[in-house]
Amino acid sequence: MPLTVSSIFFPLFVLLSNDGRTAADGVEQKAVISFNRSNFQSTFVFGAASSAYQYEGATAEGGKEPSVWVTFTHMHPEVIEDRSNGDASQRGEIGITLISHWFVPYENSKSDADAVARALDFMFRWFMDPLSQGDYPFMIRAPVGDRLPEFTAKQSEMVKGSFDFIGLNYYTTYYANSSSPTTAASSWIYIYPRGIRELSLYVKGRYNDPIIYITENGVAEVNNASWPLNKALQDDTRIDYHRRHLSFVLEAMSKRAKVRGYFAWSLLDNFEWISGYTVRFGLVHVDYFKDGFKRYPKASADWFRQLLKN
Repeated sequence: MPLTVSSIFFPLFVLLSNDGRTAADGVEQKAVISFNRSNFQSTFVFGAASSAYQYEGATAEGGKEPSVWVTFTHMHPEVIEDRSNGDASQRGEIGITLISHWFVPYENSKSDADAVARALDFMFRWFMDPLSQGDYPFMIRAPVGDRLPEFTAKQSEMVKGSFDFIGLNYYTTYYANSSSPTTAASSWIYIYPRGIRELSLYVKGRYNDPIIYITENGVAEVNNASWPLNKALQDDTRIDYHRRHLSFVLEAMSKRAKVRGYFAWSLLDNFEWISGYTVRFGLVHVDYFKDGFKRYPKASADWFRQLLKN
């Protein structure tokens, strides 16, 4: 979703509006805010990201054709090279949003440290290096060989540096190990707030200190239809998640990372990829079963409102 004035300020309006309602009758605000709006610079943007739809791309059968990510990284430069298709008076900026986990070595060994580097190469640098270096990382190109499409010299020059800011979607951190152990079914999110600081500082150090927006950060809860409404709205885990992650965003900023905004995922409960409606990410509860998808602000929405008011 393009980062526009309306996409930034609509969520803020929702969170800050005060119509006399609370998250729910009897909902108690238990979390303590250890920082407030004044801890962030005046131009720092808060919001809640959400989407009316979710979609995925797919590779061609057999992997012989350019896949969706090849098209994506080659897509825009020819159109916007001289910005002739935009209104100069809007003074617009062009950015990219990428999702990446952070990784830490499973053991204190060189092989596991190398596994961390490979994990970041294949999850983050795969997309980011063409925009900063004009080519894919060696760690990716070496094993893939000529199956990885080449950039022409002109494409490489055009795509290099073709962003004004970077959006980071961060949710979780994984251990990286040089072996390939058998895995069991489990949730993909492990709560590790320090990772948002480490990922921000990694981007700062590797990519020439760019402007960064945390364009998604959030945690899911199980959609338990048996819960009464007041229990469903008391999302203390989500409040603690955002409080701790924002504390580490502040730490990254104290180390001069240019983090300019933070968007909670999600403003509303939504259809979440393969999990469908079995989990809830929203600051606002959506009743999927009756009342025409009626919406109820959760305790986390009140928490954000208090944070931004103070």
